Amino acid sequence: MSPDDYFVYDEGTEQDTITVCNMTFNIEPGEYILHDYAPRVILALLVLIIFLIGILGNLFVVAAVVLSKRLQNTTNVFVINLAVADFLTAMFLPVHASTLLSKSSCYIPELLCQFVAAATLTTLSCGVVTLAAIAFHRFTVLNAILKPNPKFNNAFSTRNIVIMVSFTWLYPIVLMFIILLLDVGSLGYALQYKVCAQNTENENSDYLTLTVCLALLIQFPAFIVIIVCYFNIFKMFRRHQQEMNAIMTPSVMISTTDSEVVNITIIEDLSKEQPDAPNHGTINPGFNESDGIKTAPPEDREILAEPINAAELCESETMTNGGHSKAPMKALKPDRAGSTTISPSDTMTPPTVQIITRETLARENQEARYKQQRKITINLFIIVCVYTICVMPPSISYLIPTSDPAVPWLTILFLCNVCVNPILYALKHPTFHEVLMCMLKCRYRDIPEKSSFLKTLIYSINDRRD
Repeated sequence: MSPDDYFVYDEGTEQDTITVCNMTFNIEPGEYILHDYAPRVILALLVLIIFLIGILGNLFVVAAVVLSKRLQNTTNVFVINLAVADFLTAMFLPVHASTLLSKSSCYIPELLCQFVAAATLTTLSCGVVTLAAIAFHRFTVLNAILKPNPKFNNAFSTRNIVIMVSFTWLYPIVLMFIILLLDVGSLGYALQYKVCAQNTENENSDYLTLTVCLALLIQFPAFIVIIVCYFNIFKMFRRHQQEMNAIMTPSVMISTTDSEVVNITIIEDLSKEQPDAPNHGTINPGFNESDGIKTAPPEDREILAEPINAAELCESETMTNGGHSKAPMKALKPDRAGSTTISPSDTMTPPTVQIITRETLARENQEARYKQQRKITINLFIIVCVYTICVMPPSISYLIPTSDPAVPWLTILFLCNVCVNPILYALKHPTFHEVLMCMLKCRYRDIPEKSSFLKTLIYSINDRRD
């Protein structure tokens, strides 16, 4: 090792000592320290790559939600919280890269190193808790859709969302302060790994001690919550699929009289259940796009739209009655009661008409919301799986004392989660993908459902040009 490393070794029988910047550290014989400069350069380059992708990617995610009103919903409150946590984590990564590249820690103020260590551990822990909150949110939303008497109807009111988001930040901060007050360790320069994390100058401090406490009290409990929530979601998916397979085709409802006049009743909307809902073909169960809003498919819009021309609806239908011959239906005339009648003179045989009832519409409405939520949940589950791959190996390695040489590389895997979420959103989430593509191409006018902020911005730009 060159003299530029500022290290002075004194090998003894029981302990070795290292002098760094006029400070002496006691180390156990054989204790791992990242001495070689080549691995440190590689680690620093990886950290800087994660920094660039994490800053730009998470900034784009936040901007996408700000610019598109379609993305401003309950689910994306937690997505934004996760993006902010990842953005802040990435923002402090250059400090860690500089300590890895530097052959001395003397140039880093102690207070700055302590702040960076506290901020990094807090934001990483906040990301874990946020993913647990996302899993719980998906479980409660699907539970509210699929069960007649949901238990968590008001679980995500504005007040409760504020409480949950605050908890994702306060829990790791308070927990870390409690651990530090118990003298488990102190924050600062970690001599073993050449980063700002846990100060190894403290006699009671081991680099892994504080990290292990955070892993046991944050990462593993959050992981259990995630597993339990998604296991129950899987059970709901499976049970719902079995129920849908068991549902028979809706029965035909016909009302005939002795004069062979058929009354056809078409349920045009769900006005009784939703008297204030606009009647233009949209089923709005009280959820936004990511939480269940669903526009009726084209074939249903003809039934739901006002007004309905019964003659056009049945003009192309060929009616049958048992074994009688087929005959085209000529016309339908509405009577005073609002029903549609067919006189025997208009057709040769009494028609058979399948009616869409409120129960059918409600079931189709539920199925549409279910499919929407299923797609969203699968996308978020992929994010959680990737997060698990990034987080759990480092968390487990922190518990194994002999894994010290692997800790720097597994920590890089941990940090990869900072930049992987925006990539997954761009690939898997259709609305995020559309908005992000418009932003990358600088086509802000094409962003779907522009927010008030974006409309004001575009108006201001046009006004200046004029």
